[in-house]
Amino acid sequence: MAPADHDAGRTITTLSTREVYRNHWMRLREDEILRSNGQKGIYGVVEKPDCAIILPVDQGRVWLIEQFRYTIQERALELPRAAGRWILNIPRSWPAANSKRRWASQLPQ
Repeated sequence: MAPADHDAGRTITTLSTREVYRNHWMRLREDEILRSNGQKGIYGVVEKPDCAIILPVDQGRVWLIEQFRYTIQERALELPRAAGRWILNIPRSWPAANSKRRWASQLPQ
């Protein structure tokens, strides 16, 4: 059996949905579902706005940011991520800051 064949004909129907939590950065909802085999279940769905991962490269070096992450209770190195128009506030001293501003200026209002 080919990998895609085992799922052929299976569907999931959403019976109901409810918002569990919302803030400025995300929305969490819980969907009650009905599987094609007749069993009910739930899905937790996290909705976040569209964003972009930025790969800042300066003279062949990739820049990372370090920040504390509450969920793992430690600092982590990460690629910068931008969602919405706050990216316009990136400091001019940051590599490629001007190109980021040009990119951000094309985001929908």
